[in-house]
Amino acid sequence: MKTSGLSFDDIPPLDIPLRFHITAPVFGLLAALFLFWEGPEAWMSRWTIGSLGATHLLTLGFMAMVMIGSLFQLVPVLSGQAIPAMRWVAPWVHVMLTAGVIVLTVALVRPDTVTFTVALALLGFAFAAFIPPLVWRLVRIRGASDAIFTIRLAAISLLMTVGMGIFLSVGRGWPDLGIAFRSWTDVHVLWALFGWVPLLVMGVSYQVMPMFHVAPAFDSRLARGIPLSVFVSLLLLSHARSDYLVAPIVTVLCGALMAYSATALRVLAKRHRKRADPMIGFWRTALISLALAAVSLWFAMATPVRLPFLRESGAPLLIGILMVFGFACSMIIGMLQKIVPFLIFLHLQRRALGNPDAMSQIPTTNEVITDRDAHWQLRIHLIACAGILAALVWPAFARPAALLLAADFGWLFRNLISAAGEYRRRSQAIGPAPNLMESGA
Repeated sequence: MKTSGLSFDDIPPLDIPLRFHITAPVFGLLAALFLFWEGPEAWMSRWTIGSLGATHLLTLGFMAMVMIGSLFQLVPVLSGQAIPAMRWVAPWVHVMLTAGVIVLTVALVRPDTVTFTVALALLGFAFAAFIPPLVWRLVRIRGASDAIFTIRLAAISLLMTVGMGIFLSVGRGWPDLGIAFRSWTDVHVLWALFGWVPLLVMGVSYQVMPMFHVAPAFDSRLARGIPLSVFVSLLLLSHARSDYLVAPIVTVLCGALMAYSATALRVLAKRHRKRADPMIGFWRTALISLALAAVSLWFAMATPVRLPFLRESGAPLLIGILMVFGFACSMIIGMLQKIVPFLIFLHLQRRALGNPDAMSQIPTTNEVITDRDAHWQLRIHLIACAGILAALVWPAFARPAALLLAADFGWLFRNLISAAGEYRRRSQAIGPAPNLMESGA
């Protein structure tokens, strides 16, 4: 494992990232429940209640939850400096984000002004408490690495996504204002799914692939050129209205995403550690899904050709499935199998430094989440991916696909709870029982 250039002196208590990580699969389970409840209707259009509810439960409740929790951990490791007021900010962000996603889901099911107001207030406070200190810390880092450079672009993309999300929610919650929220939805989706999410994944991968897989570093020209191309393309697309402008810009955007996918797959192929690793399966699934989503987006926005096996409303759903579940969820579920055991190992090692006899109580990362459990996670996830794609083509398969989705997130929740329990048991064996902030409870 390569850890050169990283700083572990100012890492947060384990409970800060772990509370986000453990909460996230619960929203995945709720998304599966939403899809099961609505059944085939959820796959008819992205505007159905089931589709809207599941999308926001996955993007805000699962993806954003894990990504925000990971940034609280990752930024200090990459920069050597913590996000300001992190120990106070993180619990509030977690509570407000959790409550905000729940209330927003209720507002999508039963729209009314009061519910939308509460949802916007909670989510607004959550992101207002997180984004400014994150940006302040990222801006002040000198000599930024390729990872920090890309994470800066991801943070700006998150700000754009949240701002437009609030604007769209106001239009939906207060229809009398006459805001054409549907016409701006595509821009919001582009910044969320093709900006914030892939840019953060790129930044993380520049550090994680060499660290966990002993893979070569990314070429710095590509590591900065690709995310910059993605970011500039999104800026231009936000204002382009002519098809003559949209087509070439989308071509650049999709080309950049496919270039990243190909580059990352090549880096993984050159890794020195060749043992069977389920994380490699998650990475490959995510990167192939990203490439397929880029191709689908190009067909949808840059050419008059339509994918023949999908009905007219199916293309946006296909792109959403590939980006949300195939790309982002694959990467996040796989990374949690690596990051959580590593963090538990790191925190237990630090606790045992003053007690050499306790070093024997420190588990290996494979004892925290075993390769067997991680391999089962990969198998279940791949079956769930196949089930969701099948439901898109044959909506009658909607409810079995929802059950497969529930199994995927249920197994992830089981693995994370087991890992937290292992940390608690080992902590008690090493020394006095830790307090709440140190226990990950």
